[in-house]
Amino acid sequence: MSSLNIKFALASKDDGIVYLHESNVIHRDVKGSNILLTKEGEVKLCDFGLGKKLTQNDDKLYDCVGSSCWMAPELVTANKEDSEKGFYDNRVDVWALGITAIELAEGAAPFRNMQPCRVLFEIVKNPPPALEKISNWTENFHDFIIEAAKVPLKVKPTETVIIETCFKSSADKKLKKIVEEDLANLDRISEETVLSVIEERFQDRQFYTFVGEILVAVNPNEPLDIFGKKFHELYFQKSRSNNLPHIYSVADTAYQNAMHHKIPQQLILTGESASGKTSNYLHLIDHLFFIGEQHPVNVSRIRNGINLIHALTHANTSTNVYSTSGNKYAINLLDIFGFECFKENHLPQFLVNCLNEQFQYHYIQKVFRAETQDLVSEDIEFETQTFFDNKTTLNHLLSKPDGVLSIIDEASKKNLSGHYIMDNLQRLETNRIVVKSYMEFAVAHFTGRVSYNSREMSDKNRDFLPAEVIETLRESENPIIRSLFLNKLDKTGCLVLNFDRTRRNKRTAQNKNVNML
Repeated sequence: MSSLNIKFALASKDDGIVYLHESNVIHRDVKGSNILLTKEGEVKLCDFGLGKKLTQNDDKLYDCVGSSCWMAPELVTANKEDSEKGFYDNRVDVWALGITAIELAEGAAPFRNMQPCRVLFEIVKNPPPALEKISNWTENFHDFIIEAAKVPLKVKPTETVIIETCFKSSADKKLKKIVEEDLANLDRISEETVLSVIEERFQDRQFYTFVGEILVAVNPNEPLDIFGKKFHELYFQKSRSNNLPHIYSVADTAYQNAMHHKIPQQLILTGESASGKTSNYLHLIDHLFFIGEQHPVNVSRIRNGINLIHALTHANTSTNVYSTSGNKYAINLLDIFGFECFKENHLPQFLVNCLNEQFQYHYIQKVFRAETQDLVSEDIEFETQTFFDNKTTLNHLLSKPDGVLSIIDEASKKNLSGHYIMDNLQRLETNRIVVKSYMEFAVAHFTGRVSYNSREMSDKNRDFLPAEVIETLRESENPIIRSLFLNKLDKTGCLVLNFDRTRRNKRTAQNKNVNML
């Protein structure tokens, strides 16, 4: 358990012990297995089978009972025949509280590997137990255990003194509310509850929130101190549940999945303009470089020009640690324009928003439809979730020959103006695309209604690269760039890339360079 969790558990548990002692009750079996945690996060003390009701608070007891590893020395040596030293009082619960602190910190109580009789002997003859991993815990925590485990009964502090120690007093302050880190775990999922949680996390300066495997990032538009080497180390090779939601967690999980499953990983960053996509993209790259520094890879060389994918493959050979031969494990990052809505929107904004509309459709298919189909196929009962389906909007934008893009292409081919576009849009029978004025139409995107000016769309759609630029790019030494301007288009107008041929061309070019040398 973390130090913060131990503080919380001991704070609540000690409150229970104080209540018992004020009621003249001694528990005599305080230990980790007698701590219960409710669904609301409350800590309860249970199992009063060995408890004893005292006539007065200062009554003395002489019977030896309890769990061996948690018993105080005076409880072990209790003897009715020794009226001067063979007794104990409710402060044996304080000793057990200190042992419980060690148990919560290290996962097991002291003397856990010994026989019970041997444990009783060790408790009486040896100094009080202490933490084994000293450097992992604060000085206040060590002081807390020392105070609780003072051996002589006359100097052992009461529960009131324990509460006033540095370690415990910090836990007695007003506890900080824990806000849900994964929206998929909400009891009631609605737009209102989702926005409420995101806002509450934002007010608490928690700008990242998970939705299942998806990370939602809210841009605070200010520099943040949650990046850098300290946080790289915090999230390096850690489970997602170990830390708060963070962009480093996404990068680290993608890397672990690539290495474990031996398949490429894709990370897609999408959102409106100025939502922080590029900044988070750079943080992703930064953490992947940090991961690369932990392996025999020259990161500075990669930063200066070698392709990022080579840094993630680690397909080392005995003669070349940067070899690109063998299996390749890659993480693909896609950074695109966000959804745009200006005072006046033209063809560039229309094309960018169409692409984001397609990403939204892909997101819906992945998160809702695909998951629903899996649940149905496995006969798992689930609550149906309602969501906005933008399939109709996509059909009106991309379909042929009546889609908006097809109409714009037709106007460009026939050298017609925006009047042709508006006339054809007038005939569309849909409420997703509406003609607003003489040269303006509106599209109901998944983010809201956006108006576009069609006056220059036909002309802008005929723009092309000058022949000199195309010829220059065809002579590029980069095989990927060269293939973009040499390969043919398919029937739908999409560029066909043959990556196998591209790689062969690249090797051929390298061999030619070697022969020239």
